Amino acid sequence: KGEVVITYVDENGNELKDPKQDTPKSPYDTPYDTTEEGEKPNTIEKDGKTYKLVPKGDYPVGKVDENGRLEKSDPIKGKVEKPKSTITYVYKQVGNVYVHYKDTEGNELKTSVKDMDQQPVDSDYDTVVDNRPQEIVKDGKTYVLVPAGNYTVGEVDNQGHLKSSDPTIGKVAEQDKNVTYIYKLKEDPKEGEVEITYVDDKGN
Repeated sequence: KGEVVITYVDENGNELKDPKQDTPKSPYDTPYDTTEEGEKPNTIEKDGKTYKLVPKGDYPVGKVDENGRLEKSDPIKGKVEKPKSTITYVYKQVGNVYVHYKDTEGNELKTSVKDMDQQPVDSDYDTVVDNRPQEIVKDGKTYVLVPAGNYTVGEVDNQGHLKSSDPTIGKVAEQDKNVTYIYKLKEDPKEGEVEITYVDDKGN
C-alpha cells in the first residue's frame, strides 16, 4: 500500500499550509488526482498575506511546470506505486494596486479601480498609463485633474497625484498600494458681451 500527500510551499520552499492527504494508504495501482477541488487552490492566505500559484519557470526551490508543480516532486495525477508519493505546489506572494479618484475636498468621484490584481510582489505597475483619466464626468458635471498645489485634501504634484498616497509608478509590494488622483470642477468658458458704438467719419 502507499499514500499520496500534497504539500504547499513558497518559491523558497517554506511551507504555506499543512500538507493535505490526497489518498490514504491504498493498494498499489489505485488512481489518484491532486487537481480536484480544494487540493490545488489558486491562492493561499497566510499571516494576512496572499500567495498565488506560480507560472512555469525556475525558482529558488527548483523548476516548476505549467501546473505550478515542483518538477522534482511526484506527478499531479497517476497511480499509487510507492509507500509515499508527494506532490508539491509552489506559490509566490502577490499584492494589489488600487487607484482612487477624489475631488479637492476628498469626496469620491468614481469607483476605485484595481490597476494590479493579485500580481507577484516586485512586478512593475504604472497607473499613469492605465488609470489616470484627464476628465471624469459625475452627475452631469465634468471634473479635470488639478494642477500642482495645496488643497483641502493635501498636497498634489504636477500629475494630479495626491503626494500622501502611494507613487503613481512603482512595484507591487506585500501590502496593497493605494494611488489617489485629485480632480476639480471644470470651469465654464468665460462669459463675454458685445457692444455697438456709433461714430462719425473722424472717430467721434
